[in-house]
Amino acid sequence: MVIAAIPSVALCWLIPRLTNFRAAHPGIELRIVYAFHGQEVDFTEVDLAFVYSPVPLVRRPGALAELFLPGAAVPVVSPALADGRLQEMPLLHDTDEAGWREWFARAGQDQPADLSGPVYQDFNLLRAAVLAGKAQHFVRGR
Repeated sequence: MVIAAIPSVALCWLIPRLTNFRAAHPGIELRIVYAFHGQEVDFTEVDLAFVYSPVPLVRRPGALAELFLPGAAVPVVSPALADGRLQEMPLLHDTDEAGWREWFARAGQDQPADLSGPVYQDFNLLRAAVLAGKAQHFVRGR
């Protein structure tokens, strides 16, 4: 069985579940490949695909398309930092600063004049930075 998945789904959802899947289905050989955003998946070579699409996918004969995850990116903050000190720190951004602008508005907090901080092109880069400890300098010196 060949499974194509966008990197964020492969890394955060699919791969952590493979051990249990293989234990439950030892006879199924798996091959995991990337499904790249904006590139068509060749279903003559792929059995199952997890892709990102802002609109419903075109139905193909013999294929079934279903919504799996919403694909929404939202800022995440520790409750310990959500008490107002957050305005004093650089922030990590996924694609742009819009997520943090909305977070401050919904939290009823004044938006900082400076929303500076690194902007990562996608979630995978942002996640890698956090896991590598690159976010640490944002909370030092408080």
